[in-house]
Amino acid sequence: MTSAIREEDTVGRLGGDEFVVVAEGDSLAAGPEVVSDRILDVLSAPFEITRSGAPLVVTASIGIAENRRATSDELLRDADIALYQAKAAGKKQAVVFVPSMQESVDDHRNLELDLHGALESGQFFLLYQPVVNLALGTFTGVEALLRWRHPTRG
Repeated sequence: MTSAIREEDTVGRLGGDEFVVVAEGDSLAAGPEVVSDRILDVLSAPFEITRSGAPLVVTASIGIAENRRATSDELLRDADIALYQAKAAGKKQAVVFVPSMQESVDDHRNLELDLHGALESGQFFLLYQPVVNLALGTFTGVEALLRWRHPTRG
């Protein structure tokens, strides 16, 4: 990865297979996508594994966050959110963080929190739905459906 960035830029390993690239100034003049495209190109070349001699093809997903945050933790969080969007989009993808991604994450987290309290507050109810063979017009069974009546979402 260091061959894809400038000497004054920094590559660091966050852990496992996650890395961070800090690029500032002129390297981003044409947009952060230029840096990510160079990294994706470098990583798409086969790597030789010394133990087995077999080529290894590496795919990468890249989350990009521009430095508009107050802290480095917020910047890394934004890049991580974009990274998960890139992984969902498929292999060899780079996604730039936009604020609506954070809103989506917040909404998902709030929904998950609501779900945890739904059982205790009696928001679930059970319905039974018949299963019918339309060709014969006969009743063949029943499906049990658990429904959630959320106090504000419906």
